[in-house]
Amino acid sequence: MPTDADLNSRMRLALTSAAEAVDPPVDTLLEEATVRGRRRRTHRRAVVLAALLAVAAIPLGIIGLGGKSATAPVIAAAPPSRADLIGTWQTPSLSAGDWARTYQRAGGSSAQATAFLGPPMDGPAGQYRIVLRVTPTEWAVFVSADGRELEAGWRGGYRLDGPLIQVRATGDACEAAYRLTLSGGSLHVSVLADSCGPTDLLAQRTIYETAAFQRSG
Repeated sequence: MPTDADLNSRMRLALTSAAEAVDPPVDTLLEEATVRGRRRRTHRRAVVLAALLAVAAIPLGIIGLGGKSATAPVIAAAPPSRADLIGTWQTPSLSAGDWARTYQRAGGSSAQATAFLGPPMDGPAGQYRIVLRVTPTEWAVFVSADGRELEAGWRGGYRLDGPLIQVRATGDACEAAYRLTLSGGSLHVSVLADSCGPTDLLAQRTIYETAAFQRSG
């Protein structure tokens, strides 16, 4: 009669043989699982690398918040010809505070800005709009306060030289010089000089440099 030790040994041998017949050995399973895991990690790394390369290929400034473009279209600026200038131009109707801030940035005080936005600008008013009319021979400025009828302002003959224009006030010895730039349909006017003195220079810069002019006629 077999001993307990012999019986246990034969049972272990039988169980091992049965397990090997049904499934691959454990060490084989572990090796295969390890290989599959490495393949998955390699695949994920390849996918991430491809995504990073795709992002790197996009020019800077194209990707913005929310996936929107952060790059504004470039619009070339150029000096206008006389034919470009002729017509009617106007600024948006802006608050008195907007015009006052430009006056103060130009070097005037708060009290001077308030005084300028009074009778000289057909005020006081809550909003002002500047209208510029250019003919082949004349440069004329008007102001509309709170949407009222246009009030005539500075006007006179002009001489155009590339981006520079000199305007001499009608019936006056005063002369002003401006630099003009036409960009995307907007006329930008920068005041360079005003022979009528520093107070008039503040007024000129407020009128022309608060906002760009858009063609209206």
